[in-house]
Amino acid sequence: MRANTLSVTEHTRIGLGYRSKVSLDIKGSFTQPGSQVSTEAPLELPATATLSIRHMFNERLTFTGTVEWADWSSLESLTAIGPGGVALVDQPFNWKDSWHFALGAEYQWSEALAVRAGAAYELTSVPDSTRSPRVPDNDRIWLSAGASYKMNNWLTVHAAYSHIFVEGGDVGLTPPDVPSPLFATFEQDVDIVSVSATVNVGILGALLFR
Repeated sequence: MRANTLSVTEHTRIGLGYRSKVSLDIKGSFTQPGSQVSTEAPLELPATATLSIRHMFNERLTFTGTVEWADWSSLESLTAIGPGGVALVDQPFNWKDSWHFALGAEYQWSEALAVRAGAAYELTSVPDSTRSPRVPDNDRIWLSAGASYKMNNWLTVHAAYSHIFVEGGDVGLTPPDVPSPLFATFEQDVDIVSVSATVNVGILGALLFR
């Protein structure tokens, strides 16, 4: 993972990040009638590149923007290999590269309270031709809101909520990709709630042991 930040002006910063492919070797077992056989499936997670910008409009208001690309087109299939190098399962993907676009804003309401909101649009990597019940993915819109409250010099609490609107889609798989034809329609939405805290250990330690 590589990341660099460039200060364009006193109030504007640009960040660029890149993560190379990650190679995995998944091992497990595959159930056949009357027996289980050991399998392994080599898998490469895609490289990603991210470009972000952060601009302080004034002392209270900050805008952010991000564009992210992921090389999902490099993932052509997932093959589970059994004893003797025999392919027990060969799941074709033929995915395409995905893109994620996001805009956000942060407002320092007071010395203690900061509020945030943002929206994002994500283009799926899963084409209609290979969409399956395992990965019923499609384009989606993110809407998020959150806040941070500084309780004192050593503790800040954070809360956030996101709702993801996933575009409905169809599944239509036919042999040889599957043993028998499979047709379905899906609809889904996602809610994410998070709560966390940041502790300044140095200040807390000084207060406890002074």
